[in-house]
Amino acid sequence: IVEELAGVPRMELRLKRGEQVTAEHLEWARRRAERVAAGEPVQYVLGWTSFRGHRISTDARALIPRPETEELVSRVREALYGPSRIADVGTGTGCIAIALCLEEEGVSVVATDREPAALCLAAENVAAHGLGDRIELRRGDLLAGIGVGTLDVVVSNPPYVAESELAGLPRNVREFEPVTALVSGPAGLDVIRRLVPEAGRCLKPGGRLFLEIGETQAGDVARILAGASFDCVRVHTDLAGRDRIVEGCSR
Repeated sequence: IVEELAGVPRMELRLKRGEQVTAEHLEWARRRAERVAAGEPVQYVLGWTSFRGHRISTDARALIPRPETEELVSRVREALYGPSRIADVGTGTGCIAIALCLEEEGVSVVATDREPAALCLAAENVAAHGLGDRIELRRGDLLAGIGVGTLDVVVSNPPYVAESELAGLPRNVREFEPVTALVSGPAGLDVIRRLVPEAGRCLKPGGRLFLEIGETQAGDVARILAGASFDCVRVHTDLAGRDRIVEGCSR
């Protein structure tokens, strides 16, 4: 909050010592501090977060982008070769699609979400980055309406929290972030089970599927991909060494 008030990164705040803060600024900071103290995520309080160095607007319409999803983007980038058509399923804020387009030339993305409010937020972010000509936002369930064999990559950070785990999540998550973007059935796998065969239908032969997962789900998700005729199924760990991403290659 103080960074936002001063307009500089935390490491540079010392340079601001001695500057006067107005009563209006103090009131601005106090109101936001009270919201954070009440449990609201600071990303919602400030209205934005940094995702791979890109400014992404955030509010309760969509899940807050997280560092693990930054690693998901890195894995996708490693697999890209030449112009690529990508589907970002359950786009939320649009952070994955935006990062891929900003960091890779020749990439175009169809970003889907079934929640109109989330798509409106994604549209705001896409417009802010001037990517309307490269990112198509589409309302729909998973990959509905996307043609057979038309995609090079499918990437998704789907809901993967089990219903029984919701109560154990931190308060600032369970009470403020959209439950539909978090929870996916008794084992947290309902959306993934539906998405994998749809991805196999829409991907070109040799196309790649990348899924962010819960740290205990790697074995189950890998078996789902193998059972849907995906080859070269691999599990990638995050920076903390936890299983976090499952990748497969379509036949």
